[in-house]
Amino acid sequence: MNEFLDHNELGLALEEAEFLGNLCHSPPAFWAELQLAAENMGLSEASSRFAARL
Repeated sequence: MNEFLDHNELGLALEEAEFLGNLCHSPPAFWAELQLAAENMGLSEASSRFAARL
């Protein structure tokens, strides 16, 4: 995931975080943080997807 952040590809980093979150059945707080990040980036579809996980 650091490789995405190093190249300022935050959308790809968010997708990777989602993938990893699904792998380890992350708690609601994880999804809330991803939702906030998606909102800050203007990614409403991703934000809605993460909100559904809360």
